[in-house]
Amino acid sequence: MITCTRVTAEPAQNPELNYDPEQPDHLTIELRTDEVIETTCAYPLGAPQNPMSTKRLAAKFHSITTWPEVKYEHLLQWADAPDVARFFQEFAR
Repeated sequence: MITCTRVTAEPAQNPELNYDPEQPDHLTIELRTDEVIETTCAYPLGAPQNPMSTKRLAAKFHSITTWPEVKYEHLLQWADAPDVARFFQEFAR
């Protein structure tokens, strides 16, 4: 059970950047045992600098749409379709 949660936002040092490696996100967890766990993350999973694998993207696709992961793999072929409109009409069925 979480008894206290505090989120502290820091102003961006470089607001023009989406992710700033000079100012990574910082997470601190203080346990009831007084143990402190800390970590930082400059690039979250899915950022261009930290891409997700195709398998992980397929699993996320399935978790959001409930469609089978193989349908995601089929979706990746849209750029090679001779008729993109038809491809997506058939894909939605």
